[in-house]
Amino acid sequence: MVIWKFTISPNVLPIMPKGAKLLSVGVQMGDPVMWAMVDPDAETEHRQIAVVPTGHMHVPDNHAFVGTFQLPDGLVFHVFDRLD
Repeated sequence: MVIWKFTISPNVLPIMPKGAKLLSVGVQMGDPVMWAMVDPDAETEHRQIAVVPTGHMHVPDNHAFVGTFQLPDGLVFHVFDRLD
């Protein structure tokens, strides 16, 4: 198992190795990212991640909280991983 970094982009499902365990989220050099423990030899899949801004939208059903990040302009977002 190794730790990989993935960029968080609005409306884009990240491609990750199956079984990846999301560890944390943050901002690196101005870009929102998340880190996950992965098996680099596993097949890949599109991961169902929801990024919800504070005060907007409802928290999606069947998702687990991963973490919160704040952009340099002060906007705050919360990241949720779909449970299967």
